Amino acid sequence: MYNYLRIYLKVKKLIISSMFTMFKKQKVTVEGISMEPTFFNGQKIELNNIFFRFTPQRFNIVKFKHEKISKLKRVVGLPTEHIEFINNKIMINGVYLKENFSADNTNYLNQSFEILKNEIFVLGDNRNYSKDSRDFGPIKLNKVVSFLD
Repeated sequence: MYNYLRIYLKVKKLIISSMFTMFKKQKVTVEGISMEPTFFNGQKIELNNIFFRFTPQRFNIVKFKHEKISKLKRVVGLPTEHIEFINNKIMINGVYLKENFSADNTNYLNQSFEILKNEIFVLGDNRNYSKDSRDFGPIKLNKVVSFLD
């Protein structure tokens, strides 16, 4: 009887851990060109699901909902930061951002944003063809459903 119980518990543990692993990752198909040259239309990628609290890191890729539409963008601004677009460059808290993700020849309108403590600022890598936080403002952290670090 004892051996059957041990086997039962091992099988149960295996099933539960495989279910957790199954739901830990999310396969996503990239739609559109806003994340080129990093990801291309139709490309399949695997993201980490968020179960609890998400602590964003600069340059994470996040999937979130905006107006009932899932979007995939890069985190550029973090909670409590001030972000400005001046002379086709990005400044965060008065310091120019160094990044290698955006497509060349990006044209920015001169804009500035205050990011609240529960928000992030996201941009597509193909900035000239992306609808992102420049258009709809920072996004709430609770709208992020998965990420790639």
